[in-house]
Amino acid sequence: MTARDAVWAHLVGRARAEGGCWTVGCARVALPALVRVVARYPGDVQSAGAELLPGVFAGLVTADLGRPHVLLRLMWAARQPGLPRWRRRWMRRFRWHRFLPADAGALRTSA
Repeated sequence: MTARDAVWAHLVGRARAEGGCWTVGCARVALPALVRVVARYPGDVQSAGAELLPGVFAGLVTADLGRPHVLLRLMWAARQPGLPRWRRRWMRRFRWHRFLPADAGALRTSA
């Protein structure tokens, strides 16, 4: 386990045990990684960030602290709740349905 994983395991462990300030502190320490995740998706940055936070809090509860890459697992958990909405926004923004063959109706997304 790397030093980064050990620090994250400690932070998440304290957030689980004590909650409150430790939970908010974990979200604050994860903020640079959250900014990188938000930057990959089109749309309003504030709403995307608001969609990520419940996933971060859920990840604090479910993350396996014995395995490596704790922060990566938290970021994966953060993306899960908002991913379908972001995918629909992305498809609408770039209008990929224009490039699909006429018989690919099942692949088209609803607007």
